[in-house]
Amino acid sequence: MVDPDTSQTVQDVIFCTQGNIENFPVIITSMLLADYVKGVLNTYHTTGVYAPSYPTLAQNDWKYAWETEYLSEETILVKVPERSVLAYLSPNAIFNYQWQVDDVHEAVTIPAGTYPQALKVNQIWTPPVTLMGLPGVQASGVGGVLSMETIQWYEPYVGLLKALITSATVWVPGVLEVPLTFDRMIELMSFTPGR
Repeated sequence: MVDPDTSQTVQDVIFCTQGNIENFPVIITSMLLADYVKGVLNTYHTTGVYAPSYPTLAQNDWKYAWETEYLSEETILVKVPERSVLAYLSPNAIFNYQWQVDDVHEAVTIPAGTYPQALKVNQIWTPPVTLMGLPGVQASGVGGVLSMETIQWYEPYVGLLKALITSATVWVPGVLEVPLTFDRMIELMSFTPGR
């Protein structure tokens, strides 16, 4: 993968077992948060699958839910948009991903073309964070949670077409809940079928 802003090349190994994609870098999350994160979300896969096999989805009539867990490799700083709040993701923090498909196919038009039956996938990402600069909270370094919901559209034999953040919240249990706005979207620019 090549970052067009920095021309930096990122390489990683993807692990597949019996048709499941087990370990896949969290590059989509990194791309969606690129304007707000200082650093790269480097992670270790711990449990679950990134994407279930085609037979698993087909046997369940394309209605399926699953979870994936990763551990963060280093401290990451997230600038909370429109606020003076900073969120730190610590090393070895558990990144929990919840995925859901409901056999929903939608038309998607992107620079790479129009895809009339793209599969819609919902994802919720909930890492624990340390929050600094919370309004109304005197203590520094308060433990909280960042919750981010995304929608991603996929096309068989093409891959990810489009992804966007639909909602995000940072909250401290029993203290406060702050809705966030992350204005970022990813679209496939071009696609050339293999031969």
